[in-house]
Amino acid sequence: MHVSFTLLNIQGLISKHTNKLNSAELKLIFQNNDFILLTETWPSVLSEISLPNFKVYQLNRSHKKHSSKRDSGGIAIYIRENISKFCKLIKTDCDDVIWIQIDRHLFNLSHDIFLCLCYLIPAGSSREALTEVSVLDRISDYILQIANETNDQYNLLICGDFNSRTGIEQDFVNFDNVANCNFLPDDYVLDDSMLRFSQDNVINTNGRKLLDFCKQNGLRICNGRLGVDCGVGRYTFVGSTGSSVVDYIIVNPYLFALFQKFQVCDPNILSDHCAVEFSLFGIAAENVYNNCEEGRPQRVNKKYVWNQTQAENYRNNLNAKTDSFRVLNNHLTQASSPRGIDQNINMFAEIMENVCDPLFGIHIRESDYTGNFETKSNNQPWFDEECRNLRNIFYCELNKYRLNKYLVNQKNVANARTNFKT
Repeated sequence: MHVSFTLLNIQGLISKHTNKLNSAELKLIFQNNDFILLTETWPSVLSEISLPNFKVYQLNRSHKKHSSKRDSGGIAIYIRENISKFCKLIKTDCDDVIWIQIDRHLFNLSHDIFLCLCYLIPAGSSREALTEVSVLDRISDYILQIANETNDQYNLLICGDFNSRTGIEQDFVNFDNVANCNFLPDDYVLDDSMLRFSQDNVINTNGRKLLDFCKQNGLRICNGRLGVDCGVGRYTFVGSTGSSVVDYIIVNPYLFALFQKFQVCDPNILSDHCAVEFSLFGIAAENVYNNCEEGRPQRVNKKYVWNQTQAENYRNNLNAKTDSFRVLNNHLTQASSPRGIDQNINMFAEIMENVCDPLFGIHIRESDYTGNFETKSNNQPWFDEECRNLRNIFYCELNKYRLNKYLVNQKNVANARTNFKT
């Protein structure tokens, strides 16, 4: 069994005219995940964002500019009810940091996992003047508190939109070894050299701060190192103005072995940001579902039907995954344990899902948020033929972008998304 997570900058969850909780794409995310981590929810104080079968923890931005036409900021963590009994809220900080403590027994670990969801404002934002202590400094301070309270017996899982471009700079101390540093204390933990990849070669001010944060706290960026993203480091933001990697999963290196899956998804119709999906081996998770009266059983939520007219697109999609297959081949040659074999099988399945889902995937409909792909929004009077056409245009442009990551295709995806939303 595994416990699944998705991180997404949703760019507005509920507004006067739109409720993305009713969208097919977001329903599917809730259907397939145990933890949904959302940034930039943009809710008002009166917004109702609760859902059946999930427990939600949310923070709303406390100060709104008088000149602003909409709400901004906001973060939220949704936890499936069956899992939530292993979790407890331990801290909220201002309007941009939530801490959840996850019981170690869920993953058969020696120590609890401390999950942090955060949002960093872009460098140079006018809101910087309202921030007395930066988000990274506040997180570092709380990590120190956790270390003191647990006698250094803890694991960290830090997720969010950091608005930080880190390029391929190291997030660890290079040449950090006793031979070069004889003055280090006996209990000093050496940094391991771990290669990281990224399609984004730019480093900005926030990026350098994030790299320093990782070095100071012994943490590592997962992007570009794990799952099908290993050796790639896909963009997490794809907009009309450009692409970047700004949404990260950051952990202490010990947790790397716990990852069953890690991928940055294709651009979507919900946001300019791509969803980051990952799952952790949850040895105790099977007992969670079996022992709970409302437990979530294993289910098949989609099937594949061959369409001969899509044969050429199928071949093109396979060719577009050449880098992912190359990474998989490297993993296959290094597999030396049953877990390694399982990880390779899962990696292959993820690649084929990304190739086949948009061409041959058919979703099986069940009840809302427990498997139903049918959405309320599609049944609303305002969701007319024009909306359907604009939605189809978006997915057509998205398929073109999947095949060729040209700048013009990227802009067409962003423009098609904007046209659908408006």
